[in-house]
Amino acid sequence: MKSAQFCTVLEHRVDGPGTQRSLADALAGVHERWLAHRAGYASGEFFASLDGRQMLSVVRWESEADFAAFEASSDHPAVMADIQQELERLPGLTDTRVSRFRVLRRVEAATS
Repeated sequence: MKSAQFCTVLEHRVDGPGTQRSLADALAGVHERWLAHRAGYASGEFFASLDGRQMLSVVRWESEADFAAFEASSDHPAVMADIQQELERLPGLTDTRVSRFRVLRRVEAATS
């Protein structure tokens, strides 16, 4: 598999660590149901801030074209509806911002 060259980053503001865990579980479920077997999907990672107030969801794609193909797919509306339904179940989620990024440079760990 090629390394991921495009990412969607969702920044979630939450009311505490419990909501962080619930949100990560809910979004991981969406990834498993809808994205894990899609061509070009590389991974989903969920990062919890140490203060319990934020969570980052990082969705990695092999290319921007793969992400665009997902957005244009016939099941995209159902995926987005599933995400919205999961988010509505979390009263401790206060805000979500979405950004998209291309990888400009990567530094890998040195091997001996």
